[in-house]
Amino acid sequence: MSESRSHTDSTPQSPTPELRGLTTEDIATWKALNVAVCIRSRVAGEVWVVPDYTGLPRKEITAEHVATLSRFLALFPGAEIARFDLPNHRTPGSAPRVPARARGI
Repeated sequence: MSESRSHTDSTPQSPTPELRGLTTEDIATWKALNVAVCIRSRVAGEVWVVPDYTGLPRKEITAEHVATLSRFLALFPGAEIARFDLPNHRTPGSAPRVPARARGI
């Protein structure tokens, strides 16, 4: 006689594996170096990996947020970052961006 399992039965799932180079200790070490690295991508352009956000008019991301994005992408096999925008970033000579809710839309 075969045994059937209900959908509520579950086998223990293994925890999400550590991403190579993105452990808590690795991120702390990166921050302690206090360096900024510019990565150039065809999709995102230039993105600076920084220990802390500086507020400079450039695309920046912290190592913690890189790790978070990596985890998100791992949840969706085949996913990739399609775009990297700064909601309040202005290029020289451009008008400031005003959120739709602030414009009454």
